[in-house]
Amino acid sequence: MRKKRYIFVLGVLLGLTSLFVYHHISTVQVPVKHGQKKEKIVSKLEPVAFSFEKALTLDNIQSKEEVDEGDSQRKKLSFQPLKIHEDEDNPSSKIGRNMFKTYYKGKQIAHYSILGDNLYLHKGAGFESDVEKATAENFVQDCLDIIPNQFREHLTDYYVYKKGDALAFVSPPRREQRYSTALSLSSLDLFMNMKHDYADKLYELEMVTFIHEFGHILSFMPNHLNFTVNISKQLSIPESMQEEFHKDSYLRQFFTKYWKNVDEKWIDADETTWQEESKFFRLNRDNFVSVYAAKNIYEDFAESFLHFILTKSSDLDISKPYTQKLLFFYQYPELVSLRTYMLTKMVEHENK
Repeated sequence: MRKKRYIFVLGVLLGLTSLFVYHHISTVQVPVKHGQKKEKIVSKLEPVAFSFEKALTLDNIQSKEEVDEGDSQRKKLSFQPLKIHEDEDNPSSKIGRNMFKTYYKGKQIAHYSILGDNLYLHKGAGFESDVEKATAENFVQDCLDIIPNQFREHLTDYYVYKKGDALAFVSPPRREQRYSTALSLSSLDLFMNMKHDYADKLYELEMVTFIHEFGHILSFMPNHLNFTVNISKQLSIPESMQEEFHKDSYLRQFFTKYWKNVDEKWIDADETTWQEESKFFRLNRDNFVSVYAAKNIYEDFAESFLHFILTKSSDLDISKPYTQKLLFFYQYPELVSLRTYMLTKMVEHENK
């Protein structure tokens, strides 16, 4: 069976200008049946431009009063505005796609179970100090605080690592654990350094990191997934969208609107060079909010969701194709309400 499952990560470098740089890592696969092997697909394609219909306008925005309230809360929030293509010239963008490369998640030092708003630490934790433990717990508590329970009932586990290649990642549900999603902090040591050197920016780092990761959690909600698909079949990503995600799921709708015209062989390539990735982005620059978003459908969804949450509707550039992806989320009243809730909670945290 050839199925792609990803560990989703957002690696971050924070300087004096609060520049967030995204680092891509993705290789986790659903277990295959015995005797089956996944063959590597190496891209030999010339990246090409693609387009999608610009069907949405600000008139499509649902719950205008709710949107205005969210914008009002965003104005109160001290976070810097997200910049389009902010990661374009950063070294971390100069990597290709390699689904077979083993990335270091870090050394696991703790595992928590999440039940509602409560954390339960499993035995064997390896925190070196109470400060480390508090920093790890503050991160996940801050994250849980901005999400209503109905959107995170399937977020059941939290893992803490040190010295990982990324900052955080999400492990989506699998057939045998369909109601279980895990959030992991891969670089507790980076958070400790931030807490010491840039304490006033730590919360912003937490939230920008988590909102991206929550985009993945949102796209893999169990009620959006079809766990009855024949696991003996080899599925391309487009086939996966059709068979593994319900018709009305956020991710399948997003794929249908914005990725259906991308060459399927490019989408499914297991290896590409960063030069190929860079050319693909340059050819389609206005289709994505960041270089990282151009990696695959999953990162595009999460990056677009991040910008949806943290960009005022009045700042949307309707002339750009990537704005269609932000307007996509505005079609769903429940996500508009979620945006207001998240922004309100972040403002409340800053006002404590």
